[in-house]
Amino acid sequence: MRIVAWNIRAGGGRRVDAIARQLHRWAPDVVALSEFRATAPSLALAARLAADGLPHQTLSDREYEVFGLLVTGATVSDIAAQLHLSGKTVSTHKARILEKMGMDSVADLVRYAMAHKLIDSRDD
Repeated sequence: MRIVAWNIRAGGGRRVDAIARQLHRWAPDVVALSEFRATAPSLALAARLAADGLPHQTLSDREYEVFGLLVTGATVSDIAAQLHLSGKTVSTHKARILEKMGMDSVADLVRYAMAHKLIDSRDD
């Protein structure tokens, strides 16, 4: 598994395209960007990562945690109880995950997670 951790100052600024190209060349399985802020350049970088076929890497840590639980079959209520959040908060995370990843349903998320080996696709 190839993991890239990168500290990007000020959300990448003018370097967004160069950063996205470098990440694409490295073809990592996981990307950890620090100092990632909701600035126009950082959102542009997130969009580029998604366009390069890495939409799950644009999720925040909490969104990725919720994503992982959703694709393993947990309901919004299950996730809320497990993470000590309200159901509304989990529903908001779910909506943002679907939007960021350009998908319409949890079934789409499951197919994506299986295709990218983010969950085990074997029957237990």
